[in-house]
Amino acid sequence: MAERGNYFGNGLQLVDDKGRVAIPATLRATLERNCNAEPGSKIARQFIISAHSRAPCILAYDFDQGEARVREAEARAAALSEDRAVDADNMIRDAAMGADYYQYDSSGRFILSGFPRFHANIGKHALFVGAGKEIEIWDPATLLSYDGASPRLVSLCKFLLAEKGIAL
Repeated sequence: MAERGNYFGNGLQLVDDKGRVAIPATLRATLERNCNAEPGSKIARQFIISAHSRAPCILAYDFDQGEARVREAEARAAALSEDRAVDADNMIRDAAMGADYYQYDSSGRFILSGFPRFHANIGKHALFVGAGKEIEIWDPATLLSYDGASPRLVSLCKFLLAEKGIAL
């Protein structure tokens, strides 16, 4: 496998009534590059989505990153003392909880449903943002009202909404 790529880029995408949405091409290319399968194959178009543990958004990432997230949580949990066993269990659980496998078609479309969509309050639009090892997916209105959002991310969201003529 080639060297892993970080997720860069962004895009504001329409979510249809059935929950179909397309991953922006730059992010999709990195998902496929980070996969151990033949580029463009059905297997290369599989990925994981999970709820973010702190922010009201969801994360998308390749399988190797999913495995790394669980290993990191297990290592942090193992470092805790026995009297923090509940915290340790929650660390591991949170790394995998709500995560599910998804697959996109050759156009990058997939159906976003279930707990992750509920967690992020995704409605008619989804803002995809490359965030290094993962892709963040935000509901624009939720992002704009989130006190923990970086000013730069808020500015990007406002720009993309204005560029597409979308008023929230």
